[in-house]
Amino acid sequence: MFTETFLLTTDPHLTLSQYFGYEVQKYVLFSIVFHTVIYLCFFNLTSFIFLGKILSNVVNQRIIVSALVIMSIGYLARVYNVKDIYQAYNGDIVKTREHIQHLFVSWVFIA
Repeated sequence: MFTETFLLTTDPHLTLSQYFGYEVQKYVLFSIVFHTVIYLCFFNLTSFIFLGKILSNVVNQRIIVSALVIMSIGYLARVYNVKDIYQAYNGDIVKTREHIQHLFVSWVFIA
């Protein structure tokens, strides 16, 4: 599922109407919700380990809203970034894919 999301959102031929279409959005929305739950669990676990209590409902709500907004904007920014990289390589899809995959691996290791 996440591979399909990555491939769809890193396709330089993807138009905005396709991006906001059902086929892409079902993968993007699932990914955003899944990662929001994971981040929420991580922050609460970290708080429990170091402070001995889970975060309050207000803090949890702020984390949820922040994560949803940041990731929603991030997926849209990814689409535009891929289009720019594709243009920089003069329409070479192979170089664009290699570049995006190296970027993705770098960010995974940073995270």
